[in-house]
Amino acid sequence: MDPAGGTLSVDYRPIAELAGRTIVGYEARLTWTHPTLGVIQPGRLLPAAYSKGLAPILNRRLLHAACAHAACHHDPGGRPLPVHVPVGATQLADEAVIGEIQNALGATKLPPDALVLEVRATAHSSDLMAAAPTVGRLRDLGVRISLAEVGAPDTTVDALRVLPMDMAVLDTAVTGPLGETRDDVRATVMLTSLLDAFRQLGVVVTAGGVNDERAAERATRLGCTLGIGRLFGDWQADPPRLARGRPPGRRPDPQTPTARGRT
Repeated sequence: MDPAGGTLSVDYRPIAELAGRTIVGYEARLTWTHPTLGVIQPGRLLPAAYSKGLAPILNRRLLHAACAHAACHHDPGGRPLPVHVPVGATQLADEAVIGEIQNALGATKLPPDALVLEVRATAHSSDLMAAAPTVGRLRDLGVRISLAEVGAPDTTVDALRVLPMDMAVLDTAVTGPLGETRDDVRATVMLTSLLDAFRQLGVVVTAGGVNDERAAERATRLGCTLGIGRLFGDWQADPPRLARGRPPGRRPDPQTPTARGRT
C-alpha cells in the first residue's frame, strides 16, 4: 500500500526483561515514508488517517503484520515472542474489532496470549469505559491488555480504575529521571506508588525510556519487570531475535500445574 506515493512500513523495538537483559517481546508501530516529507511518525500519521477515514485500513495492516512477525520470532522453548500493538480506545469500543483480531490470529496461527494490545492511559474516560466490555471479552479469549503512557501529564485516572489490564507501560514523564546522575526524589516517590498499586493488582510493569545501564538498574530496584529504550534497541524493520525463557506475565501452557491470575 503506497498512499500518495509514500510507503507504509511496520517497525519493531525490543522489550527486555530487566533482570536478565534478555529480549522477551517486541512493540510494533506503523510509519509512513513520504517522498518529500520523510518519515511520518504515528503521532502525525494516525490523526490524519482518522480524519480521512483510513484508520481502519491502517489498523488492520498493523495488526496482521505484527501477528505475522510474532509468529516467526520464537523463544528457545519454541513459543512466539509476544508482540505489543497499539490500539485506540475508540477502536475497542466497537465489538467488531474482536472478529478482526480473531481473523489475524487465525491467519497467522498466533496464540492469543502472544498478542498484547496497548491502550493509551491518556484516552478520554468515556472512550475507556466504552472499551471495557470489549477488553474483557478479548481477555477471555486469551489476548492480553497493556495500559500505555501511564504517568503522562494527561493520564486519565479512570484508565487505572475501569480498564481490565495485564500489563502497564510507565511513560517517560515518570521514568525519565531514572538515568540522571542525581536522583529525583519526587519522581521516585511517584514511581514507587504506581509500582506498589500495580503489584497489588498483579500487573506486570514495563519501564519506558530505559536508555542506559543506570536507568535499567534503578528500574529493577524499584520493581519494574520489563524495560523499553535505547539500551535494548531502537525501532527497526527486522529486530534481533534474542530471548531466553518465558516472558513475564505470560500465561502458562495448559499443562502447567498453576496459572497466574489476572486483574
